[in-house]
Amino acid sequence: MATTTFTCFARLPAELRLLIWEDALSVRIALAVSVAPPLAPELALATNEDLGLVLDWIGPAPYPVGLSCNEARHVMEKSYVQLPAHAAAAAAAISASTALPHPHWFDPDKTIVHLGEWPGMGKVLTRLGADAASRLKHVALVFHPRQLSDFSQVCGELKKHCPDMRTLVVEWTIAGDGAELPRFHPRYPLIPVCTGRELGSGLLDRSLLQIILSTTEQVPAFHMLSGSGWRRELDAASVPGPST
Repeated sequence: MATTTFTCFARLPAELRLLIWEDALSVRIALAVSVAPPLAPELALATNEDLGLVLDWIGPAPYPVGLSCNEARHVMEKSYVQLPAHAAAAAAAISASTALPHPHWFDPDKTIVHLGEWPGMGKVLTRLGADAASRLKHVALVFHPRQLSDFSQVCGELKKHCPDMRTLVVEWTIAGDGAELPRFHPRYPLIPVCTGRELGSGLLDRSLLQIILSTTEQVPAFHMLSGSGWRRELDAASVPGPST
C-alpha cells in the first residue's frame, strides 16, 4: 500500500536535515498586522485593556515548521523573530490564525509586514514592540491621496521604528477589496526581490523620498501600487520564481 509519510527522516545525515529545515523555513510571505477591534465580542473575556494585534498570514505561515522539533527550532531561531505574546493572544481570539501554534514567528528577510492604513500604522508599530518593529525590513501600508501632506510624517514614523527597513510598499487608491487587494496577489511577497525599476516609480518624486527616508545606511526601495494598474505592474515585474 502506497504511503505519503516519510519515516526515515531522522536517519538522514545531519547536514541534509538542516538543509531541508532551512529550505522549508525560507518561504517569502506577507503578514498583515492590525490592532484588535476594541469592541470585538470574542474578546469580552480579555482582562488586559491592551487588546493587542491581529495577525493575518496571507498564505501558509512557515514558522510552524520550526516548532516541530528542537533541531528545526534551532534553525528557525537563527533568522526568525518572535512576535509579542499579546499579538498571539489576540490572533487566537478573533482571527483565522487560531489554529496556528503560538507565539508567532516571522523572518524579517522573507516577510512583507503590512501595517494597514495610515494613521493606524503608528499604533501597530507601537504594539509590535521596539524589538520586533526595529527588525522589520519589508513594510507595506495603505495611503490615500488626501493624506499626501502627511507622507513625511509617515516616513518619520517608519524611520523611528524601522531603522533597518529595506523595502517600502505603498498601496495608493486601490479599488476593490478582499481577493482584489494587492497583498493577495501571488507575486506580492516577491516585491523585495524585484529586479529593474521599482514598481510605480513614476508616481512619486524619488528625490523627495530620499530626503525623507535617508538614513546612515541606505534609502529603502520604494514601490507604489496605484489605481487599476497595480496588477499589470506586478505581473510584469522581474522577480524570481516562487521558490526563491
